[in-house]
Amino acid sequence: MKDILLQHISNPAALEKLYQENKLEFKHAFQQLPSSVKEQPLAQAWNERLTYSTKDSIFLYKPEIIFIVICITIAGILAKLPDLFGWENDLFYQRNAGLIVIPVLASYFLWKQKLKINRWLTPFILFGISALYINFLPTNIKSDTLLLAYLHLPFFLWSIWGFTSLGENPNNQFLRIEFLKFNGNLAIMTGLLLITGFVFTAMTFGLFNLIGLNIEIFYTKFALVWGLPAVPIIATYLVKNNPSLVNRISPLIAKIFTPLVLITLISFLLAMVINQKNPYNDREF
Repeated sequence: MKDILLQHISNPAALEKLYQENKLEFKHAFQQLPSSVKEQPLAQAWNERLTYSTKDSIFLYKPEIIFIVICITIAGILAKLPDLFGWENDLFYQRNAGLIVIPVLASYFLWKQKLKINRWLTPFILFGISALYINFLPTNIKSDTLLLAYLHLPFFLWSIWGFTSLGENPNNQFLRIEFLKFNGNLAIMTGLLLITGFVFTAMTFGLFNLIGLNIEIFYTKFALVWGLPAVPIIATYLVKNNPSLVNRISPLIAKIFTPLVLITLISFLLAMVINQKNPYNDREF
């Protein structure tokens, strides 16, 4: 590799091709080049590229880490409200699942953009009204209207969160697209953290079962209730501060699943026509 580098040291396209073919070998060979070769302008640029490293880790932004810990604590307290006040868990989480996490994420966006306090008022007034509305609806398990309210409230809260991401430029189309891209990356990172958490939980249960201790109830009441709301918050922090973590994964997933989704939808539409299903005449369908 060293001899090949010396032959193509003045050819940018050839160097890039060699680098993409084997990055580790390229870096190792480049470090062995004579000093006289490294003084060439193109070689200097490659040297900076290969040796560049950020001094600050994403885990060393102390003020931001403190704020993230506060956000996780608030989300955990909200998630524990049924246990603290003796409320029915299922009913509480059906109504308030979105209100546990999304306002906290909106707070993080507002804080990160260093917006004035008056920019916080509108979204949090809307969050407060939403919380009052959904929690004062009469309980009726068979009510389709109540079910629709449960389903649509998270999307409304998500829209408010999107508004906070625009900062001082609510009409900026670029920022709107960036927020949508961020949501895709957030979904991927959240999924990865959930998978990791699932494996960790299974391993924890297995280890304690080996010594005859059943910690499932304790673990569920504390670790899971606090951990699940923390996952999207931590994922948001990781995506915002190190987007390269998922920037390569998202396009790959899109390339794999876009044709599969297209084929599935076409097949579904054909099957719907063949089976004479009409969504305009059959509400359940």
